[in-house]
Amino acid sequence: MSHSLASVTRNSGITEEKLHFLGTKTRLRAGIWNFRSGIDGSAGLAIVLATAQTHELDILSIPESAKSGYGKMEVADGYVLFWTGPPQTQRRMNRGVALLLSPRAASTLRSCTPISPRILHAEFSLANRLTLDVVAAYAPAHSHTRGDQTFVSAGTSSYSRKR
Repeated sequence: MSHSLASVTRNSGITEEKLHFLGTKTRLRAGIWNFRSGIDGSAGLAIVLATAQTHELDILSIPESAKSGYGKMEVADGYVLFWTGPPQTQRRMNRGVALLLSPRAASTLRSCTPISPRILHAEFSLANRLTLDVVAAYAPAHSHTRGDQTFVSAGTSSYSRKR
């Protein structure tokens, strides 16, 4: 499978920046894997990375990531991991969400923003000035609770700010 990137150089005053975007004849592969063991340890992360590489996934959403706070980490072979989760003091094993990006997807990333400990928003540049918005979320398991209302409210407000 060939991966192509288109690039454009934009002169923004003093500096020039090279913008990458996914071309029009390129297939984007995305997936979601509820890896219940979490990716906080190196063994879990290695399994998830190997699976993403085997299936040639560009974007892999990982609910129940078991990582705390917000961060970005270069994993291996150009793959990049973004995550958001509850603070270390409130950490629960099954909370948080992460996005694993292939080198190709990482080069087209415009922004990756934590909306809450359970919602992560990423924006990618596509060809023809289009963008791709990806929202990775770990939804509450129980219904009709205050946590559900907070989760839905955070997700809705995050999406409506973009429009």
